[in-house]
Amino acid sequence: MFYRQNFQELDKSTQDSAMLLYIQAHRRLPELKEVCGRDTAHGKSRLSTSDPTQYRQGIGYYFSDIKVCRSFFFFIHDIGLRRFTNLMHHFDTYGTLQRVHKSTGKTPNRKTVLSVANIENIVHFIREYATKHAIPLPGRMAKFKNYKVVLLPASKNKRVVHSEYQESLKIVAEEEVKQAGCSTAAGAVPLKSVAYKTFAKLWLKYVPFIVTSKPASDLYSTCCDLTRKIVRAMRRGEEARKHAVGNLQFHLADAAKQRAYYNEWRMKAKTKTTCQLHDDDIEESSFEVLSFDFADRVSYPSSARPTGSEYFESPCRCDIFGVHNERSRMQTNYLIDEANSIGKGANVIVSMLHNYLQNVKADYLVLFANGRPICGMEC
Repeated sequence: MFYRQNFQELDKSTQDSAMLLYIQAHRRLPELKEVCGRDTAHGKSRLSTSDPTQYRQGIGYYFSDIKVCRSFFFFIHDIGLRRFTNLMHHFDTYGTLQRVHKSTGKTPNRKTVLSVANIENIVHFIREYATKHAIPLPGRMAKFKNYKVVLLPASKNKRVVHSEYQESLKIVAEEEVKQAGCSTAAGAVPLKSVAYKTFAKLWLKYVPFIVTSKPASDLYSTCCDLTRKIVRAMRRGEEARKHAVGNLQFHLADAAKQRAYYNEWRMKAKTKTTCQLHDDDIEESSFEVLSFDFADRVSYPSSARPTGSEYFESPCRCDIFGVHNERSRMQTNYLIDEANSIGKGANVIVSMLHNYLQNVKADYLVLFANGRPICGMEC
């Protein structure tokens, strides 16, 4: 078994060279008939056709100088019948020279090769999809060393993104046909549909920092609690498990609605300055979309010139409360020293929001706390 594992560790060219040398040593050659007669070193060469000049070119299978069956020989060398037969044909033509693939050094000229435009379109779609659905890495996680990593929801895995990409291609093709007024747009390069395997390879090669979060990496407290309840319900029976799974599915659907509502207002803030807030409104009103939340507590040196290990041993802590304007893409941060901190309750949030809203001029405000809608109020 160790021999098989060692042989598997060799690269393919080295394996081929070893097998070609074995074939040279144990192959039954018809040229030996004139020297040794009909009997060769490993037995008789039998007739393969009616032509007496044609002989079957067999080979003996040996391992550690012990004759073995063909199945065991193929298993111990991790090789199949087709590959071994190709090596024997190569030996008859070229001897023990190393095999070279016929496409080596040639530029691929296949219809399945993706163009640069197709690859750029796929990468652009993944980036835009992550902009809409992904969130930045929440702090430091053990498996992600790159701080640029963004996490897609667990429900948006690569297969879901690939299916949505396929749907977007159909929509784009239909729009091009309508604009051109014919079956194909004149002068346009059609975008090819790719299989999931190719889509995943391009994702890993060009945008590896966009990662689908695993259910175990969900940091939201409600999701963690519902997941624990599902694990505990496995011991209580099928009904308890179905009830726990239903609660989690309801929570995920509700979170998806909130996320869609947030993205809708965020896109409005980017493209419009006024809109009709209600169906019965006659005039459009100006509005602002604000997102606010507390960030992780930050530590910094307590002195401007600490000496030695005091730089790490006696840091001060600072709370950060941020308010982000979705239209201007500017964020205002409130820094609260630990000596002045009174917690993260409602009074603290209302006080800082009141200070921020004194400088906001709009007829209507839409507030989101950590991506979840809180209220819409008129100024």
